[in-house]
Amino acid sequence: MDDKVDKYDYLLGAFIGIFAGIMDVLFVGKPGDSMLGNWTDKKTNDIVMKYAQWKGYTPKNGEPNLQNAVQFLERAYPVNYDHGKSIDTGNVISHMTPKNHHLKSLGHSPDLIGLGASILDQFQNKSTFIDNGKIIRINSEYELEGSNFVSKVYAGAGNWFGHLMSDVAGSNGAIGNGNRGSGIPIPFYNMFGLCNFGEFGQYRQPLSTIMVQVFEHGYDLRHGFAMAIPVLVGNVTTMLAWSLKRRFYHQWGWRECLPSDNYKSYRRMQLTQTTALCLVDGVDAYIRGKGNPVTVILHMNLIAWLQLVKLIIKEIMKTYGRSYADINKDLEMINTELDKELAYLQAIDYQAWKLENEKVADLNRRMELADTATVGQLAFEYCFTSQVKVNYKDLNEFKALVKGKKALW
Repeated sequence: MDDKVDKYDYLLGAFIGIFAGIMDVLFVGKPGDSMLGNWTDKKTNDIVMKYAQWKGYTPKNGEPNLQNAVQFLERAYPVNYDHGKSIDTGNVISHMTPKNHHLKSLGHSPDLIGLGASILDQFQNKSTFIDNGKIIRINSEYELEGSNFVSKVYAGAGNWFGHLMSDVAGSNGAIGNGNRGSGIPIPFYNMFGLCNFGEFGQYRQPLSTIMVQVFEHGYDLRHGFAMAIPVLVGNVTTMLAWSLKRRFYHQWGWRECLPSDNYKSYRRMQLTQTTALCLVDGVDAYIRGKGNPVTVILHMNLIAWLQLVKLIIKEIMKTYGRSYADINKDLEMINTELDKELAYLQAIDYQAWKLENEKVADLNRRMELADTATVGQLAFEYCFTSQVKVNYKDLNEFKALVKGKKALW
């Protein structure tokens, strides 16, 4: 069984990727202007109402209402880190509004980081935020239910998930006003808040600020579901194309035609497909963005780009026979060397070094203003006061050395 990669693998991958990219451009687009996005918004609303009913919400007149369902869940699953504005935090968190507080509050992240932050906040009566590239915690009174540690953890996790369900479709206020509202972020999207570097756009803002603005325009989990659809279509179609080609063109057995990362041809086809998808997506975003970084990112499929990075890393590791354990060992070795260098730097007498630099700077200033005769005197005085090892005993010998009678050093 020969697992060679031929031109048809690349062509199939590219064709599927272009198809998925066109699907992304036409049907995903940006939040609020997306056919698939409108569909995922509606499905999210339906799930929230069904979840609320499962938890005890009784619709009036037998007809579920999204705003009432959200209000029910908010009352059923209150949390202490649900600050909506900067003023609610004593202005410790800057520029926080109802449009972005789900992003700045770490407990609103639907991932393991968010779960950990939520439980920790509920246990410690704190609220954890990411703002201006820093993690900030403030006091926030709260009494967690439960009679022991295990029950409190269980209650905290339940509150976290229930509260996420109350926010995933937007706040009840926004829903009541007929707006889409601000949902919860895509998993790990909060980490962009730590990326307080770079200068982008007309106002030269850091990446963290740009990503907050992107979220405020509706780039939330609901839009993430929409972005995942063309990515999923591309992946499944690639799996099917690879399997059928191996079965009928290469005459492999059905068992060997099951897609696996152990096959180089399969990895390369998926990588080609995702690359093509991202190229189509990136070109479209660049054209529509017209130089505005927020608009560019709003049109980008973050799910596809993250998959591309993952596939590239995986291919490099497979090609060079590296595993995550090997990378971990390399990182440990690097950390060990960095610790050695840090210990060396810590051993340096910084104050003495700073004082010596100031003396040299002062000497330079004085020598620039001095005449020729005085320069020698200044250099002589500095060498002896600083205990610099030289080959002369006094000023006269120094002057003789300068005239070339002996080597200066």
